[in-house]
Amino acid sequence: MVILLLIVLIGLKTSVIGAQSIGICYGRVANNLPPAKEVIDLYKSNGIERMRIYDPFQVTLEALRKSNIELVIGVPNEDIKSIANTLEKVGGANLEVVISESGWPSHGDVAASVENAQIYYENLIKHVSNGTISRPNQALETYLFAMFDENKKGPAEIERHYGLFTPNKQLKYQISQLLMSSNSTTPQPEEGRISSNSTTPQSEEGGILSMCFSLLFLYFI
Repeated sequence: MVILLLIVLIGLKTSVIGAQSIGICYGRVANNLPPAKEVIDLYKSNGIERMRIYDPFQVTLEALRKSNIELVIGVPNEDIKSIANTLEKVGGANLEVVISESGWPSHGDVAASVENAQIYYENLIKHVSNGTISRPNQALETYLFAMFDENKKGPAEIERHYGLFTPNKQLKYQISQLLMSSNSTTPQPEEGRISSNSTTPQSEEGGILSMCFSLLFLYFI
């Protein structure tokens, strides 16, 4: 078994059949975020049943106990071409795509605004809920980037403004109903998954790069 993103089910949930298709990445590069328990309560109160974190931070894991939130823990990237070639050789071509990060900043650059981010998230959630061309009506598992603005990120100002929530737990965009209604059937893949990181990082010239994808392999059994 090769594992590059580890899926963990917290609590007594035994299946992801019928689970929510939209999750949110929870980063902690900040010194003004609410305690982990309050973060978990915020996920639950907004109907968010999936979380992606970037390291197995013990405080977060303890707060997730009995929450029934599905957890994805990220680990370093790999080259997708070599992975795809390996999978093809061993008959692992039937893959499920997972978007492990996708977000838009609200401040810090000419195209970074609350209005643009609102439009981006609305279109993203609607799009992934419809599935792909090869798998229509099967929602694409997607993790929005990120839960909070993180004031220790940088050096570019734009990197500190990707949060859907402010550190005082206020939702920045009118997407609560979209998050609540994004439930759909998302069965576990039989062969494996490919996940795609999609954010809008700052270019050297200071502009926003549009939909820069970095593919990585999730797991293959």
